[in-house]
Amino acid sequence: GARLGIPRGLHEVIERRLESVSDDCRRTLGVAAVLGRDFDLAALSEVTQRSVEELLDVLDEAVSQRIVDEVAGIPDRLRFSHVLIRDVLYDELGAARRRRLHDRAGESLEALHAADPDAHLAELAYHFFEAGPTGDPRKALEYARRAGDHASRQLAFEEAARLYELAIRVLRTAAVADEPTRCDLTLALAEARLRAGDEEDAKATFLTAVETARRLDDSEAFGRAALGYGGLVVWPAARGDPHLIPLLEEGLERLPGPDSSLRARLMARLACAVRDQPDRERGLPLSEQAVEMARRLDDPRTLAYTLDARCINLLEPDSIERFAEMAREVIAIAEDLGELERAFTGNLYLMASLLEMGDIEGTKRALETL
Repeated sequence: GARLGIPRGLHEVIERRLESVSDDCRRTLGVAAVLGRDFDLAALSEVTQRSVEELLDVLDEAVSQRIVDEVAGIPDRLRFSHVLIRDVLYDELGAARRRRLHDRAGESLEALHAADPDAHLAELAYHFFEAGPTGDPRKALEYARRAGDHASRQLAFEEAARLYELAIRVLRTAAVADEPTRCDLTLALAEARLRAGDEEDAKATFLTAVETARRLDDSEAFGRAALGYGGLVVWPAARGDPHLIPLLEEGLERLPGPDSSLRARLMARLACAVRDQPDRERGLPLSEQAVEMARRLDDPRTLAYTLDARCINLLEPDSIERFAEMAREVIAIAEDLGELERAFTGNLYLMASLLEMGDIEGTKRALETL
């Protein structure tokens, strides 16, 4: 988004402070500003093509004037004492020079961290994006996507969403007509937003992915988007949502072949989505067929998902013992896979069934596990 300008009076104060250092030091600080509020001397050395020792001599003036400070506990890492000092130096460079320096920074960091790039993927994506037409948009796209995937694995879902948005912006600004990649990125963005708790934006993003998948006639992507629109939890009914049931039904119609993990999951989610409809008999056979398909596929994750749906469709007084038995199976599979979310749901179901059966001690144990 747009950045607020620095007020003139404050700009003048910072300018007077920067006048206390030599031109060489100021030029070096300008390059450092491209790297960010914090910067490594090794990275600055790569960009400026000057040794770390030489840079230390040049930047000693800036340290003594408290324009930059050493970062405690991290050797050869400096930080601008205030972000606005960095911003003034960055703005002075001019758009064309900034783009060239961002491209050079990206190339330098790419070489510097080639052996272990994971911790620097977002930084690389940022520099190659800011390089604009001067740089390589394919690198900006690739690094933004990889950085989003890495953030998701670290459970940093808000950061993952920001990075997937950046990747989509690369496609848009570079005018790259790559609809399959756009569809994949939109699905990843929707999933990240959903896991970050931003349900409404996630649903809107999944609907965008649905439209892209339709244009591409990509049944797999359409099914993933429909399933994602249904949310992280299997059991909720549609409750008047105009899209959920039609999307799940269309997803099943579009999928080729009889058995697949995606088909089993779509059937299971549909079985739960229709639970609030007058015809209570629709969900039961759907959930049973989904479990049978998952067992044929010998896919434990899909089996746990479909058993989750089967449990909730069995939630009636005369089926409570079967409900408890399936809840225990969900727990066993989820614990074996290390899927805490599914194990939580299984224990929730088990607690409810034990309570209904009057097993108070069992209920307490299930609650403690939760």
